Amino acid sequence: MTDSLPINLWIYIGLRSINSKSSGYTYGLTEFKKEEIEIVDSKNNLTQIREVLYDISHYVLKSNITFKEGETIGFSEDEKINITFSKGSFVSGNSFKLTY
Repeated sequence: MTDSLPINLWIYIGLRSINSKSSGYTYGLTEFKKEEIEIVDSKNNLTQIREVLYDISHYVLKSNITFKEGETIGFSEDEKINITFSKGSFVSGNSFKLTY
């Protein structure tokens, strides 16, 4: 038995590159009663953004996580990605923004 969820089937991860800045967003988390997640105007490349959105979407769904404004998340003890909540940049309604 695997702990992996079929995120690629459930969640669309959109990617955009505008003026040398990279952005990404999820579409489909609302079907699971979760807010969509966005990374806007990042210096990281699109592959890195996709990996982060995939991993965090998996974490949110597998562990039934609900973010709160002002929290941080990271993949190590030293990494702290800030989380804010505001009007979506690439999705309708509001979304959680990750400063990545």
